[in-house]
Amino acid sequence: MVQIILLGDTEDRRLGRAMRRCLLPGWKQTYRERQLEVYRRGGTALLLRETSCIQRLQDVRAVIAVKQGAGKLLPTDMRACCTILPHAEPLPPGRRHTQLLTCGMSLRDSLTISAQNSEQATVSLLRPVTGVFGHLIEPQDILLPTAAVLDNYSLLTAGAVRLLLGLT
Repeated sequence: MVQIILLGDTEDRRLGRAMRRCLLPGWKQTYRERQLEVYRRGGTALLLRETSCIQRLQDVRAVIAVKQGAGKLLPTDMRACCTILPHAEPLPPGRRHTQLLTCGMSLRDSLTISAQNSEQATVSLLRPVTGVFGHLIEPQDILLPTAAVLDNYSLLTAGAVRLLLGLT
């Protein structure tokens, strides 16, 4: 089972909604309890958790999607598999075993939106990154539905998780 942890204010549900709409169409929800949901498709299971508790991130193999404003909460010794940060957040030093992927609207970010209309967006990976399962992900474009997404960072984060898990 792969964990996707949404770190930050649990009252802000925008990122969770974006994940469900952009990342999980075709997946069946098999469990739900407050900020924890499990989705399955075929033999694959994804655990989606929203939390503001950074202690859960220690020694966790997961994709950590950091909500805007929550970057300062990240521990410097976090060992999570992949971390997605908005570009405006500082990148804490001392990371080990962590792939950082920045999302934003500038060329210095790893993932950006290259085109967008009311129905879909093209999300572009600008640099090669290593996915959750150790596979190399080359620069590429993916299409995501935008109808239900409220902000660009939520859309970019959903695209990043999709790429890192190899769900393109």
